[in-house]
Amino acid sequence: MKRLSIVLVSILIVVYLALSVFSSGEEYAAEKLFYKAMKTYSKIIANPDVAPPAMIASVEKDLKSLHKKYPKSAIAKTAHILIAEMSIANKKYDEAQATIKNIMDEYKDDLTILSMAQFMKGTIYEKTGRIDKALAEFRILRDKYPYTKLGLQIPLYIGRYYETKNDDGASQVAYKEAAAYYRKLEENNSKKVLGYMASTLLIQTYMNLKDFEAAGSALEATLINYASLASFNQLLPLVEIIYVDKLKSPERAIALYRKSETLIYKGNRIKELIDKRIATLEKPKK
Repeated sequence: MKRLSIVLVSILIVVYLALSVFSSGEEYAAEKLFYKAMKTYSKIIANPDVAPPAMIASVEKDLKSLHKKYPKSAIAKTAHILIAEMSIANKKYDEAQATIKNIMDEYKDDLTILSMAQFMKGTIYEKTGRIDKALAEFRILRDKYPYTKLGLQIPLYIGRYYETKNDDGASQVAYKEAAAYYRKLEENNSKKVLGYMASTLLIQTYMNLKDFEAAGSALEATLINYASLASFNQLLPLVEIIYVDKLKSPERAIALYRKSETLIYKGNRIKELIDKRIATLEKPKK
C-alpha cells in the first residue's frame, strides 16, 4: 500500500483544495463521511500488513457511499481515487481497472485526477509484472499530462524503478532520457514556475546519475535564474551536498554562496546563514 505514496501526496493536495471551498449542506455531509473513512484509513496505512479485512471493507464502504450519495461534492473525486487505490493495494486489479475507467470518463476535464488515474493504470501493470505495459502507461502519463505533479515526476520514476531492480544499464538510459526531458521542459518554460520545477528535477536526475559536475552546474543555473527566498531555502542545502560532500571542493561551494548573496537583499536572514556557512567552510582544518 505504501508503494502508492506518490498518489497519496497528490491526493492530499486535492483534498486541501477541495476542503478550502467547502460550504454547508451536501458538502458538509460529504466532508464528514470522508473524514470518517480517513480516520480508519490512516490506521490501515500505519500497519497495512495486519489491517483486518473488516477495517478495509469499512473504508471502502464509506468511500463508495460518499461517491454515490454526493457525486457532485468537491471531495467525491478524491474518494473515487482512493477507492481505486485500495483495490490495487488489495490486489483487486479488475475492480481497480473498472474504477479507473469510470474516473477517467467522469472527470474528463480534471487533469490532476486524470493523471492520478493514468498513474494507477501503470501501477497495476507494474505490480502484475507486465513491465512493458506499465512503462507504456507511464509514458502516456508523461506525454499527456506533462504539467501535473505526477506527469513531471514520471521520467525520474522510471529511472528509479530500474534502479530498485538493480538494472544499472536500464536505469542509466532512463535517467539520461529524464535529463533531456527536463532540460527541454525548462528551456520551453524559462522563468516560469514550471521551468523552476523542471530545473529542480534536472538537478535530482544528475545526482541519481552520479554526475555531480552536471548537478552542480544545474544547481548554479537554477539559483541564478530563479532567485527568490523560496528557491534559496529549497536549494542552498544542495550546495554543500554536491560541492563539498561529493566533489570535495569547498572553495566552489563558497564561490556559489557568494554569488547567491548578490541576489539577496542585505539584512535578509538567509544572507546571515550563508555568511555563517562561508565562515565555517573557510576555517582551516586542524
